[in-house]
Amino acid sequence: MHFNNLRYDAILFDFDGTLADSHKDVWDSINYAAQQVGGALPQAITANPANLALPMDRLLELMTPPVLPAKLDLFKEETARHYRTLNPLENTTLYPGIEPLLLELTNSGIPCCIATLKSAEAMERILRLKGWGQYFTYSLSPDSLGGIRRSKTELICELLKMLKAKNPVYIGDSATDVTAAHQNGIPCIAVTYGDGEVNELIAAKPDWTVQDAGELSELLHYVEWRNQSH
Repeated sequence: MHFNNLRYDAILFDFDGTLADSHKDVWDSINYAAQQVGGALPQAITANPANLALPMDRLLELMTPPVLPAKLDLFKEETARHYRTLNPLENTTLYPGIEPLLLELTNSGIPCCIATLKSAEAMERILRLKGWGQYFTYSLSPDSLGGIRRSKTELICELLKMLKAKNPVYIGDSATDVTAAHQNGIPCIAVTYGDGEVNELIAAKPDWTVQDAGELSELLHYVEWRNQSH
């Protein structure tokens, strides 16, 4: 089925927790870097994908045995190096139903884009290794535009300029995704199956919420939807 009656003319996606389940591979790189600075993170921390939102200095503080704050830069560098060059990314997979949805959108001529807080190098590597680049017109990361780090709000703004779409929508799994979309004056569909805290996600007042790719596809196909967030 093609998206002939789609209300939106461009679909912008967050990546982690929205399109792909990548938390195991991200934790693998963080754990590798922790070993390089002489520490380890408790299993209780790494078992929760939501803890990936913790800043790196906080993760350093949580290590056992304690690691000196002076090793923070090395911790960051080793995490990035492992994830961008050494991690085989074997555990990074699209959520069930996402690839058929992307294929439908592509075949229907609907531009799909990614606005992610991953580095451009990491995102490009994932799309290349997994063969997913064919589904996306553009992918922007904080370091994609002239070396100046950009926020999620700014990335969405840049994509909107590039697309010149009249009825775009952003799809994400976190409260910051909802805020970034609304700051750009566009609606946001929130997915509750991702890494974000669901209570915070709902509190941010997305325009719609969906529980899986099936509901997301249904929402994109039809103008009326039973699960309005507010």
